[in-house]
Amino acid sequence: MPFTDGRRTYYDHEKVYRQITAKGGLGWNDLSGALDSDSYDSIHAFLDSPFASQLKANRSVLELGCGGGQVAMMFARRGCVTHGLDFSPTAISLAKSNADQAGLMIDFKEGDCLTLKDYADASFDLVVDNHVWHCIVGREDRAAFLKAAFRVLKPGGLLFSETMTREGSFSPSVVNADPETFIARNKSRYWVAREEALEELKLAGFEIVYERIKSQAATPGVGDLLVIYGRRP
Repeated sequence: MPFTDGRRTYYDHEKVYRQITAKGGLGWNDLSGALDSDSYDSIHAFLDSPFASQLKANRSVLELGCGGGQVAMMFARRGCVTHGLDFSPTAISLAKSNADQAGLMIDFKEGDCLTLKDYADASFDLVVDNHVWHCIVGREDRAAFLKAAFRVLKPGGLLFSETMTREGSFSPSVVNADPETFIARNKSRYWVAREEALEELKLAGFEIVYERIKSQAATPGVGDLLVIYGRRP
């Protein structure tokens, strides 16, 4: 393992990505054997928005928890200088293979999104969190995640985040979460309140420039998703 302390943490999805590759899958959506198009709806909306106008050729993008690289490849196709990071070595191998087959140049690395130690300060125009932040369950770790993202962003750069919440129809029993802490009993997810998430981002230094609740009413009990664009002033 490339980490100095050899850790494997609660937010590492190595076991899951081994299952995905054993099935011949290309990314997270292949885990269940059925394509979940909603996983990328908010990314597509961002790419179609005025906020993405800065993402022209040679702009730099870092995807956190890149998995099989599907989101990173969307930005690379736009000509962005794209990087992807994941704690899972199997995910990184899969992402590299997917990018090679698509003829895309993307720098994928195995690493920890709580430190981003391989990336310099103020080096990215955009940092992407497509369903990673809710995998960080401890208050200190959540703060470290945002602090690291803020550090590597250039002034004026954006953080895109889509994260699970306990807004809307949310039932701890449905998602197998502790009803007092709202943490999954297997410690793999945290369902945040909308106001709490906004406050965490503001404490990390972000200016909220866009936010909306994405309803998941079609799946009762799982809570809605929160989509946020945060700017580093």
